[in-house]
Amino acid sequence: MTEAELYKQIKNCTALKKDRLKLMQSVLDELKLFRPLLKLAFNVKHPDSHRAAWIVELLCLHDLMIIKDHLNYFSSHLNELTNDSAKRPMAKICSLILHPKKGLKLTQLNKEKMTSTCFDWMIDDSAVAVKVYAMTSLYELGKEKDWIHDELRIILEKNYTSSSAGYKCRAREILKKIKV
Repeated sequence: MTEAELYKQIKNCTALKKDRLKLMQSVLDELKLFRPLLKLAFNVKHPDSHRAAWIVELLCLHDLMIIKDHLNYFSSHLNELTNDSAKRPMAKICSLILHPKKGLKLTQLNKEKMTSTCFDWMIDDSAVAVKVYAMTSLYELGKEKDWIHDELRIILEKNYTSSSAGYKCRAREILKKIKV
């Protein structure tokens, strides 16, 4: 499959899982397509960038190591996302990457860029799902830098009463872990 064929399939991809899985398999069959897919996911001017982000998420859920050679690109472009439909899968990927048992080695710069973007997502008008994954990522990042937990606690406590049930549920979990 060529990049042009990939882009055409993405344009025609629906949110149906079978469509997304078919595209995921196409990229798995030709891993050289992962980088163009990732670039499309971060191309905020492209109308199908969110669809590309869905496929990147599925690929990372299938095998997180697929992104290991692209961590610098991934972390340096997170802050450019504007569409919540693209932010949510990328925020989820952040939480996967930062999970201590996943074994991905991040540079200090990768961590700093993820920290900055996740805090931005926590304080802007991002969707609840984006914020939930961002707070999970910040919790993991805060295990190395205490100030992150301190700032995260302030944001969670400030926004708690005015937030949705999903936000409150994850915030309670995170606050409980931070206070231990």
